Amino acid sequence: MTETTSSESIRCMVDDDFPEDLDGLSTAELHVLHSRVVMQLDHEYLELEDPHPVTMDRHACVARLLRMREAHPVRLQAG
Repeated sequence: MTETTSSESIRCMVDDDFPEDLDGLSTAELHVLHSRVVMQLDHEYLELEDPHPVTMDRHACVARLLRMREAHPVRLQAG
């Protein structure tokens, strides 16, 4: 059995819901969101020649938060 995923479902399109509180996402969820935004950004560059301002803003916000988390990782303590 082969599962097919359309490109629309793996991209974070301009009209898609976007989390208001990115800080509330886990790092794994943030990486998934980043991947979806980058796929949309790539699509817009290839198909529209210029990315949509919303996509650019989303990419900047997600990438900034990922950089901050990588620079200051949270260490979990055993309880």
